[in-house]
Amino acid sequence: MKILTAISVLAISCAAAFAQTVETGFYPAEIRPGGYATYRVTLKNADGASVNPADIPVPADLEIAGTSRSQNYSFINGKMSSSVTLDFAMVAGNEGEYTVPAWKIPLGSKSLDAAAATLKVSASAPASAPQRMVGFPSFAAPARRQSHAYDDSFKNSITLELKLPREKIYVGETIKCELVLSFDKSLFENGYRLEQVVPQIKNMDAFECPKFTEEPVIDREKALVIYRTVITPLKAGEYDLEFSAAVVLNREISLDDIMGMSMMDRLLSMGSGRRIRFNAPMKPMKLKILPLPAEGKPKNFTGAIGKFELAEVSVSPDALSVGEPCTIVAKIAGTGNFNRMNAPALDGARDWKTYKPKSSFADESGNQGYIGIKTFEYTAVPKAADLSQAPRVAFNYFDPETGKYVEELSEPVAVSVAPTIRSKTVREAQEEAAKPAPAFSKISEGVRTENSANLFSSKWFWVSQAAILAAAAAFVAHRLRARRLETDPAYAKKTEYSAKARAALREALASADSPDAKKFFTAAREALRYALAASSPEEARSLSLKDALARSEEIGLGDAQTAAIKAVFDGADALEFGGGDAGASGRGELAKNLAETVRQILK
Repeated sequence: MKILTAISVLAISCAAAFAQTVETGFYPAEIRPGGYATYRVTLKNADGASVNPADIPVPADLEIAGTSRSQNYSFINGKMSSSVTLDFAMVAGNEGEYTVPAWKIPLGSKSLDAAAATLKVSASAPASAPQRMVGFPSFAAPARRQSHAYDDSFKNSITLELKLPREKIYVGETIKCELVLSFDKSLFENGYRLEQVVPQIKNMDAFECPKFTEEPVIDREKALVIYRTVITPLKAGEYDLEFSAAVVLNREISLDDIMGMSMMDRLLSMGSGRRIRFNAPMKPMKLKILPLPAEGKPKNFTGAIGKFELAEVSVSPDALSVGEPCTIVAKIAGTGNFNRMNAPALDGARDWKTYKPKSSFADESGNQGYIGIKTFEYTAVPKAADLSQAPRVAFNYFDPETGKYVEELSEPVAVSVAPTIRSKTVREAQEEAAKPAPAFSKISEGVRTENSANLFSSKWFWVSQAAILAAAAAFVAHRLRARRLETDPAYAKKTEYSAKARAALREALASADSPDAKKFFTAAREALRYALAASSPEEARSLSLKDALARSEEIGLGDAQTAAIKAVFDGADALEFGGGDAGASGRGELAKNLAETVRQILK
């Protein structure tokens, strides 16, 4: 129910020729406690605008004691303009500064902006002679006395209290609490009805508290309104914690009230009640915030404080090859400070390359971030073959109830990691080596001539002999190379990796000017991996940036080539795992440095 019905502001249509504006302010701007001031709203040329007093964001401890309205018309250069002045008598009982914030006044399909206005209430304010304000009813003074009576009565009938589950609270801990507003049942027996409660954080210098988003629990039997929220201490030490609640009560209008009202207020109050605003304070609560103990604190403490469990850890895919990425997903459930929980470390990741994990949170506490499941997703790439299990998740947290740290290590998850290239076995190589070589000495056997002198003097004889010898040498070289490829895995690997490095380099150079940055960086990284691994025992696809830089130092590459290696690996990782942008500028220069780097590695 609204205090008053909407006051419609009507003006003639020709007023639209002038700008539509709103002016607001308090007159006087400073009064003594128990005095009153006029909150004035002036609408100029606002045809169709309407002001509902109940929509004015009046601060707590201020009360609208009456209203008046006046209208003025004027002719300027043959055009008519209009203005409507709405005066609201405001009663203030306590010292302080009261600000009506900026608000909007509806005007058809749009709205007008009303600026903020501030009233100062001080015992040292200039005294004003008692006088009746023009247009206001004479009930303003009784209303002030009645407001003081309400304040005195409510101080004994409405209390605000903060309840915590325990006295020991640690810094960084998210702790659940209840803000309880209690009412004396006699209020409701005397015709009061609770219309609105707005809890507010009054003193939170050393604490963090989310907004009150959950609906309160109302216990009508005990006349209680309970708001549940959480607080997080930000610093260790002794600090005050204080809340307040802006309460709006509605009381049925009595005969005495009607006798003290003007005719306009009587008409506006029909069918509603008298709204009474009251600020329910809370006695400041001094809390001693404890620091986290140093004893037993894990080296890689996640920052989690509360009650948690490592609910689930999975790896996908669990069958992969060296250099192929997999995703390790860890889900942590419980209650506590999820927003301050860092990613757990991975245990046993020496043979894996890992990247910074992504995290997400499923809140189950009404947007308070106190109860739910936090998920971490790690990208891991095996650097060696025949690994039997993925890295394990090493989670830890601090339990504020026991005052001790808890460490959990996930169960092993089996994986199968195959090498990227399978060479022939030693047995197969030995079998090939045992095969007899061709008898080249018998090639010319059985050749006879009756006239050897003529044969040896013929130039065609020597040409044919040279051709036979050249073919035999080529055949022998081919067989020797084939046998070496079969019997020397290192030579075979170098030959194959060199060819793959050159093919990947051609692909990278062809896509250097392409808008597809990922294609360029992926091919460039493959070219470097195959080139660097060609003469080393490492597999190409498992070669990390750290491995590549160490290998380049062994080879003796220059600063420009080392910088090119780092730029290629960083760019490829950013596009593949981080979802980042490796950038399109400077790719032409990088391609030139890449070609020179691969050439120097393979020479």
